[in-house]
Amino acid sequence: MSDETTTGTEGPFSADDIQGFDADDKDAGRSIGIMLSLMFIYTVLAMSIVGVWTSLKDGSGDAPAPAAQGATDH
Repeated sequence: MSDETTTGTEGPFSADDIQGFDADDKDAGRSIGIMLSLMFIYTVLAMSIVGVWTSLKDGSGDAPAPAAQGATDH
């Protein structure tokens, strides 16, 4: 066998590479968490504003349904 073969415990990456990948993964996870939190806050805020706007608007949907034309009672 040649000296170039690797054992199962070794990999193509060094320990420094793996630590770098771990740090990058943590940064990416933190950034994604912040983005999702901000999007959630924006959605709740926008939904609240539209809900208040709709409830304060004149004719908020409480108008009776129009009667069917040509309907007769027998």
